[in-house]
Amino acid sequence: MLPIIFIVPVLQIVILGYAATLDVRNIGLLVLDSDKSKMSRLFVDRFVNSGYFELIDYVDNQKEVDKYLDRNKITLAIIISTDFSKQIISGEQTEVALIVDGADAIM
Repeated sequence: MLPIIFIVPVLQIVILGYAATLDVRNIGLLVLDSDKSKMSRLFVDRFVNSGYFELIDYVDNQKEVDKYLDRNKITLAIIISTDFSKQIISGEQTEVALIVDGADAIM
């Protein structure tokens, strides 16, 4: 009886530890790339190749980003400014906007 008291809980922890995962995968990603340079494409590729994001579409303006968010087709939008690659090449800091739809807290 004593081995059962100690072995069963350890087995449950091991089995359930691998069965229950809280990793979030396949996050719908939308990109508004105003720079359209090789560096901006490489930046987006890093997100997509991480395995956590699924590229839904590229758009050309902010209104399209809003449409995707309103229709719940994406969870994250990346907005890259027109001078993204120039700032990186010159050694300056650059900003990238991330818009996250936090409506579904459980996801």
